[in-house]
Amino acid sequence: MLNESSTPVRLAGRQLISLAILLSLSVHLAVLTAWYRFGMNNDPENYGDNTQASLYVSFSVPNGEEETEPAAESSPEPAPATESMPVLVPESQSAPESQSAPVAESASNPVVAAQPPTEPVRAVEPMAQLQNTSTVRDTIAETAATADTVVTSLAVSTDAATTMQMTEVSEVAENNPAAVETRLMQQAEIETLQTVLSQLQSLNSQQLEEAFNSNAAFSIDNHQIEVTDRVAADLTRLASYEVAIRYEENGEQFSTTATLNERAFSHYAKFVHRWDPLVSMSEDRIEGHFHSNSAVNLFADYRSRPEFEGPVTIAATQHISRRTRRSGLFPAGVETGVDAVPLPATAMPAPFLLNPTELQLHTVDHDTRLTFFPDGQYHWQDLDEPNNNGSGSTLDQPLLVAATGSSRLEVSGQVNGMVILFSPHQITITGDLVYAENQAQHSQLTLISDGNIEIASQSVTGRGDLHIHAAIYARQRFSVRRFRDRHQGELYIFGALIAGSLSATEPRFTTHIRHDPRFADNRAPAFPGTGQLQLAGWEQQWSVAPLSGRPLSGAPDIDRPLADE
Repeated sequence: MLNESSTPVRLAGRQLISLAILLSLSVHLAVLTAWYRFGMNNDPENYGDNTQASLYVSFSVPNGEEETEPAAESSPEPAPATESMPVLVPESQSAPESQSAPVAESASNPVVAAQPPTEPVRAVEPMAQLQNTSTVRDTIAETAATADTVVTSLAVSTDAATTMQMTEVSEVAENNPAAVETRLMQQAEIETLQTVLSQLQSLNSQQLEEAFNSNAAFSIDNHQIEVTDRVAADLTRLASYEVAIRYEENGEQFSTTATLNERAFSHYAKFVHRWDPLVSMSEDRIEGHFHSNSAVNLFADYRSRPEFEGPVTIAATQHISRRTRRSGLFPAGVETGVDAVPLPATAMPAPFLLNPTELQLHTVDHDTRLTFFPDGQYHWQDLDEPNNNGSGSTLDQPLLVAATGSSRLEVSGQVNGMVILFSPHQITITGDLVYAENQAQHSQLTLISDGNIEIASQSVTGRGDLHIHAAIYARQRFSVRRFRDRHQGELYIFGALIAGSLSATEPRFTTHIRHDPRFADNRAPAFPGTGQLQLAGWEQQWSVAPLSGRPLSGAPDIDRPLADE
């Protein structure tokens, strides 16, 4: 009996089956070999970055540079320099909402997308954003044309990823300064800075002026001070300075800014340089800041007492008993032993006399009587030659009437506009001198004398109250003629009274001085400045930034000025 396998038909069938098995094994072996090679080429560990999971990476090569891809493969077209170069990531990898960044360019590297320093390689853009960008969509379509292009693009881009990232980070560090952080100051920091600001205000405007002009810094309590900006003085404003206060700690620089303005003498409601020991304050009423550079005689009993409706500062170490302090005489407080505020050598408004571009200048070289009218007109008359007279207007520009030599001025009337009167010798007020009705808001009057300013006798002013609306500066003395006459009324001053010394006003007048609030921060027109500084603004917050490399230790300490007693 013949076996079926030994027949020729069966032998031929077995040979065919064996051949099929061999072909199948060869195919499987070829597939496994290809898969192994693909896996080796596609393994991120072989490229030194185990965080890269991109499928498509698009990049461009600047004109004139050779491409790093093999010549047989097609490279994506370069993207415009103003557009971002996105990377498409698998859906399984989360991406920020928007990571599109400007293109950074380097002489030795391809143009690549700038990226935040926290990203490992490059900026990533979500799918939805890519679909809205035609240039990017075309680039991806060309790159994904074949599987070979995908593999080649991935292999080339991953080799250059580290170089690209290093270039981007270095360019960001070089071209973009570190972000400045701001934060509010804590109470302890505010108290520390208040000490620095207090010492800064004890300087004078001349020192800040020199620091600004020389662009130099100085030091106060280990804080560096720099004057960064200055606003020049004008007719109604004194100089303003913006200062930066900095210090370093733990590798960071902390800075804050403050604004200091020079203080004008018109800041005070009443200011006296040397108090006359024969004069006492008994029925005076002062609304505003009262200051004296010397001790003051105060008189109070059950019938009369002075009224201070504002702060009181006395430069002398005057003793004020506890009982007096608690009596209600100083409701806004009293402070003694403060720094003296010296008077300037001259009160002449020299800048405006030499360069009267901001006003109209009227000079007189003889004793002159001035009368002002509510319609904005004024009349002047020579006191020795009455026929020598004239008129003018105060409405077009601020008016400065300046007497020369020993000439004196007499003045009265209703002022409409901005007026400055100056005499090096004497100004006499012969009657009510007030702002015209309904014109007080835009009218300002300044009386300045390097000598005396006085109130004429009762025979000239008439009986009753006397009203003066003006900022008065009498460097030598402010006086009332025949003050021993019987009581006439009240001497009311709305503005400011600054004097080297004062005469008595009683019994002829009781005195009521009310400070003009417009002069609290600004000065009366052409009024002299004290040279001292006042804090006008302060940002109570820190700007924090890494150290810039400039040390603060080189800033010299600045000497505080000595008060001129």
